[in-house]
Amino acid sequence: MKILLYHEKLTPQSITERAAQRSHMLHKTIFWDLALLTVLLLSGTLLYYYVPYLTKIPILRSFLPVRGSVWELLKLLFFPTAVIALLRYLLTGKLQKGILTTYATGIALCELLMIVLLYTVSGILGMQHFWIDSSVICFCGLCLSLYMMRSANRQKCSNLPGAMALGFMTAGFLWFTEVPPQIGLFL
Repeated sequence: MKILLYHEKLTPQSITERAAQRSHMLHKTIFWDLALLTVLLLSGTLLYYYVPYLTKIPILRSFLPVRGSVWELLKLLFFPTAVIALLRYLLTGKLQKGILTTYATGIALCELLMIVLLYTVSGILGMQHFWIDSSVICFCGLCLSLYMMRSANRQKCSNLPGAMALGFMTAGFLWFTEVPPQIGLFL
């Protein structure tokens, strides 16, 4: 009796019906994955190049790298992705359950990858270059887009943990821009 009350269909779906559902979901979400990749590639190349000019606008100083530290470079990965995540959540509605949690997880993983790559490359070369930082940002943006493409449709959690994590990360970026601690990550 419990089976009749809790299940919508008594007959299992065929393989073709499941494939059609997955294809429909892929067509609806491919736009968001391409938009994320495009925005991250543009922020890693063009936005990073124009940062010295854009930071003269006071409101943009909170969202762009001011000092050129590794922490500041993480902003170029975080803020465009957070905007895309919020837009995707608001516009797609209940199409994907827990999309903010997936974005928060992907952002955290790619920021850790970016920290490791930036310190490894600058440690090997002994200095930082514009093209190295830009290529690391673009590589991490590509990794984040691939992560989102693979795991966005498999999320089973709610959006609340992701929204809280994105809020804490935003607050951390805004706070540590104004009051950076005196450690290597922030200098």
